[in-house]
Amino acid sequence: MKKGLALCGGGAKGSYEAGCFKAFDKLGIKFDIVTGTSIGCLNAAMYCQHDLKRDYELWEKLDVSMIVKYGFNFDRYDVLNGIKNNKNSISMVLNYVTNRGADIRPLKKLFKEYIDPEKIVNSDITFGIFSAQYPSMKGNEVIANKLDPNLIRDYILSSASCWPVFPISKIGDKSFVDGGYNDNLPINFCLKLGASEVVAIDLNPEPTHPEYLHKSFVKYIRPTHFLGTFMQFGHEQIMQNMALGFLDTMKAYKQYQGYRYTITFEMPDINYQDFTNRIIEIYSYISRNNIKFSKKSEIDKHIFEYLSQYTDSSTLNHKELFIRALEVFAELLDVSYFNVYSISSLIDESINKLCTHDLHKGLFKDLDMQKNYEKKRTYIEKKDKFDLMRYLYNDLLKGNRLNISTLSMIYTTKLDVCIAYIFLDYCLKIGLISYE
Repeated sequence: MKKGLALCGGGAKGSYEAGCFKAFDKLGIKFDIVTGTSIGCLNAAMYCQHDLKRDYELWEKLDVSMIVKYGFNFDRYDVLNGIKNNKNSISMVLNYVTNRGADIRPLKKLFKEYIDPEKIVNSDITFGIFSAQYPSMKGNEVIANKLDPNLIRDYILSSASCWPVFPISKIGDKSFVDGGYNDNLPINFCLKLGASEVVAIDLNPEPTHPEYLHKSFVKYIRPTHFLGTFMQFGHEQIMQNMALGFLDTMKAYKQYQGYRYTITFEMPDINYQDFTNRIIEIYSYISRNNIKFSKKSEIDKHIFEYLSQYTDSSTLNHKELFIRALEVFAELLDVSYFNVYSISSLIDESINKLCTHDLHKGLFKDLDMQKNYEKKRTYIEKKDKFDLMRYLYNDLLKGNRLNISTLSMIYTTKLDVCIAYIFLDYCLKIGLISYE
């Protein structure tokens, strides 16, 4: 039985895959076959060469100047703003016109330094390069180990030729562009090469191949958070992506639990069904009274759908619902994703951040003066969620609990605040959080 590794394309997001490699190394997991598209192809080459340490070092020092001449980082989706405010933008545009694509001489130099054709040809790992033929965009599959060593770098470059940003790649009389135009995550190629089981590393939160998401022979790893854009080569973003790749892979192999956060398996000895029952109570009240979500609210999911986000499951058990509620609370307060937490330490970190927020004691002062349910709900909807959360927590510490009618107003306007409130109320009730 052969184990395969399929690596996704995504430019700077490929740093996530290097983090996954660190987890594989820690867990002693090895692969017989590796396939890659675009930046995944470069990472695959480094894996095939048994050069993981150099791959980490490359990502730790990589910046956009090592990819394209006169390049600059695209900040999230604001490409036009990046061009307007970057001193290299005019030079890059001029070079782009001259070369019919960005000047990628720095990338070719990087390939020459890091890709060793002889190591690939003699490797015990089968390495599949996936690109797309131009102009048909038909998939092109080659086994790097069987190529003329002088052509290996050219074929890897062809896989990463993200036209029209990069020039079209020519090998002999054939033209190629980035393999992502046909298949950005070459799981099928991995299976063709003889893998009986495949670990697929996606670089997108939404799966590239959802049809493989629940297959027993595919372990599908994908980022739990946004990795930036394909040309966002800032050092901080790259290091965060590597950290996330490591943590997500460790969770995929059940070393930790959690969905948006990484949590140890130590769980408090409590009745988790009681927590679920409290959620059902408020959900039933909303449904029974036909209370609609606010038209101004971006929330269009009921509470169980909301908690099921990021889990690939619509049927969470009682413990999983508790963990997801904790994650919603932590995320509401922007607690860092890049640490390993116990349940208690994540609660403590979240409460500490909450308590640094200013307390507005008169936040609900005029709520009872509102004439009807809808006006009261509008009143709550206008409140800042962080102010609201801080006020509600302070009220809980005094032993004051919201009635279900007021809680339903928060449910239908700020569902994440409602979930955090239910979580805190429950934790105080069972002594998981003290009243001090």
